[in-house]
Amino acid sequence: MKWLGLLSAALLLACSSANTDPSPIDPPAAAKPAPVGGETNHGQPPAGPSSSTRATWCTDAANGAHAFCADFDGDDPLGEWDEAVRGTDQAHEDADDVTTPAHSGKGALHLRGVKIDRDPNADPSSWDWSGMFLTKKLPATTSNKATIAFDLFVATNDYMIGVIELSGRTSTDDIALNLRLDLTSDASYLGAALGDIPKLAPVETGKWVRVQIAIDGATATLSYDGASAGSTKFDGDFAASSETTLYLGVSRSAPSGAYDVRYDDVVVDLYP
Repeated sequence: MKWLGLLSAALLLACSSANTDPSPIDPPAAAKPAPVGGETNHGQPPAGPSSSTRATWCTDAANGAHAFCADFDGDDPLGEWDEAVRGTDQAHEDADDVTTPAHSGKGALHLRGVKIDRDPNADPSSWDWSGMFLTKKLPATTSNKATIAFDLFVATNDYMIGVIELSGRTSTDDIALNLRLDLTSDASYLGAALGDIPKLAPVETGKWVRVQIAIDGATATLSYDGASAGSTKFDGDFAASSETTLYLGVSRSAPSGAYDVRYDDVVVDLYP
């Protein structure tokens, strides 16, 4: 079982001779009707409030202004992002679309994939991976204080999924900062420094959860629905980063378990 970091998958894609350029953002697949009646009991979230009579989540003044905000509700639901990068493993293609039900508004990013086994005859040095993630280059900041928050619905997680990553590179392409969140059925792993990654409280599955990662100086704290799940050391340096990128999504290579997740209402706040 191997789950790739989102940045790792991006670098592998860039180095692949089969596909040297990340795919541009594609139009979303046709939206599927929201489940009705008993269908909501099959591991999928109930429909959120309709956006027909309200501003989108990001434009609603009650939700404040942010360095970056994406709610998947507009006419171009991926338009806030720079790229949508999809895996190179054509034998194990995962599914992705922007559809309902969402936590708020009319759209959520829906990613899922079935259990896959590795071909025993496959080249062990193969760089192929499956999944999809979005990228967004963030504004420069000199402060080691930032917050990333998003709504997450985990319907299926048979082993481990990496759901978000923040990476910063110096002008000489050295690592200035790296933070990533991996989830299993019984734990969360927030990696933000060299050394052991602490085992933190798990995210609840089968419901929408507001995930927040708060970076403050040398500490990164993970919270679910406002309750702390634990903290870890952060040894990154935003001031040293000439390019800081947010990666949202899943990348994996065979063998791996099935997963089904949804994202909504993603925000990044950078503080002076």
